[in-house]
Amino acid sequence: MFKLELSFNELYKSFTKLCSDVDLIKSKLELSPRESSSDDKNWMNIKQLQNYLPDKPSFATIYKWVSKKIIPYYKKSKSLSFHKSDIDDWLKSGRIKTYDENTNNIKEQVDLYLSTNKKSKTSKNKLFKNTTPQN
Repeated sequence: MFKLELSFNELYKSFTKLCSDVDLIKSKLELSPRESSSDDKNWMNIKQLQNYLPDKPSFATIYKWVSKKIIPYYKKSKSLSFHKSDIDDWLKSGRIKTYDENTNNIKEQVDLYLSTNKKSKTSKNKLFKNTTPQN
């Protein structure tokens, strides 16, 4: 094994240099999203958000969503910021499933339930017989 002998002064200088290098690396890594030039275009203020949203809600509506924590936001001191990817995810989360998607999901859940509870197929048929839409 490699053996390195350092005097106390050499060890102290090496340790000090290492700490300095670590601090420099930390300072370069700790950029906030606002300081990153490539990410600036993904941040929106409330006016930009209003123009970005499909239904162009009023400022009062957006502030109500923020106060009720309905919409994702960031708050630094008194200013609100919105990140485009958070807003896109939020918009997608409001998607309503189609009737076919819901029906398939229900059938999958019934199959899983019946398979784990060892019910017979006749129970499954009785269950679906009662769920058919009536005119």
